Formats: sequence, structure tokens, C-alpha cells
Amino acid sequence: MRCIPSYAPLQLNPALFARAGRLHYMQPQMDPTWPIQCNRCLGGVDAEGTHYLACRPAKEHCLGTPMIRSHDAVKRVLARCLREVYHGNGRVKEEDRHSGGSPRHIPDITVRDHDHEDGTLLVEVSHIRPFAPKHLSNAAVGTAVAKWERHRRNKHYPSPPTGYTMVPFIFDVFGALGPESAKFLNGLAATMKELGASGERGEALTLRRGETWGGQWKCRLSMTLAREMARTIHERIAVESSGATPHDRNPAYVRQNYRR
Repeated sequence: MRCIPSYAPLQLNPALFARAGRLHYMQPQMDPTWPIQCNRCLGGVDAEGTHYLACRPAKEHCLGTPMIRSHDAVKRVLARCLREVYHGNGRVKEEDRHSGGSPRHIPDITVRDHDHEDGTLLVEVSHIRPFAPKHLSNAAVGTAVAKWERHRRNKHYPSPPTGYTMVPFIFDVFGALGPESAKFLNGLAATMKELGASGERGEALTLRRGETWGGQWKCRLSMTLAREMARTIHERIAVESSGATPHDRNPAYVRQNYRR
């Protein structure tokens, strides 16, 4: 775990830093009053708090709100990375409506004229919860995210229309990327390196000494995800300890505070 100290969005407050560090190394969270049962699904709660990253009873469709929040946070960071590559007014948009790529699905990010041939890039951001039952059978490292990449592509964009290119950006709660997602991010970093070497973007492309674009972007993404996962555990523990009902069980709260 590393970050750029002077970059405020990558900083964690002490409480979240402690939770993120313990989760990263799979150590007990060390709370003085640790719940033994989840008041949402009535399942057991492990000492590391990973239960709260996978808890989602099937009967309550509004659950998973903290995971939606983490999804949106990663989407915003990725959109910023894409804007740094595809510089231009309005080329990169975070979508909240149907696009021409699929009448059934809303892509997370679209990039207009990404190939300088008037093509449109559709980026589908999604995450998996590796502790959820449907992922437990994927024992090999990276198998679950790779499988989820294929699933998202086949479900929403089995055959994109002419001029559209779909890229799934899939990650798990610990920040591991799917093979196609990692290839996509590395390709963006290579493009940025070429732009910087050619001087096409001039002073707009600046890095600190010893940094690379791929390293900086991975740092942003990993710290954003670490903060959201720690925040999820922190908020759930606070609610469980107080005996209150989690606010994300309230459909009205979800509709008011979160989209999709």
C-alpha cells in the first residue's frame, strides 16, 4: 500500500487507514465490541470484517449500497485517467443514460473518437465480491475476475455495433484487475508515454520524478478502493455496535443518495 502524500484524494484518516491496513494483511480489526452476528443477514461475522464486503441477502434488492458507492468511486477515478489520455472537450463522459451501444444497458464511461476514426469506446466498470458464494468455486488467483469479464461482455455486448468497442474494467474488493482490464490500463499508460515523448500535449503531461503513468493510476485506483472498503466495514461496525438498522436497508435512502 503506497500513496502520494501530497495528493489529498489519496489520503486516509487514521481510523480508515487502520482498517484498510488490517484488511490488506487479513488481520483482526481489534474493535473492543465486535459483533458475532450480522443484523442484516443473521450470518456470522469474521474478525477481519470481510463478511461486510460480501453480505447481500437475495430478498433485499436495495442492499449492496456500499458496494455501489465503491463502484462509483472507482468509475470517477478511471474517468479522470481516461480524460488525461483522451484530452478534448466532452470526449470522455460518465454515462447515466442509454447509449447507442446497447439499448438494454447503460455503460459507465464512453469515450468519443478514441481511435481518431470517430469510434466510440464503451467502458463497463464492475467489481466482484470474492467471498460471495458464487465466486468461492473459483479457487485459482484471478479466475473469478477473468470469468466476470467474459460474463459482462457476453451479457451486455456480445456483438457491439460497428463503430463501438466495449472494454470491461473488472476488479475485486482487494484491487486485483482482470487480465483484459489490466491490459487496457497498461495500454492507456503506453499511450500517455507516447504522447509525452512526442510533446503533443506539452506541459499538460507532467509526472513527479520516478513516477510512471501506469503506476500513478494504479495508485489512485488502489487507494480509492482501499478507502471505500475500509469505509464500508467502519460504517457497518458502527451501526452493528449501536444496534440500529443499517440505513442502506431503506429503499428511500438508496433512491435519494445513490443512482443505479
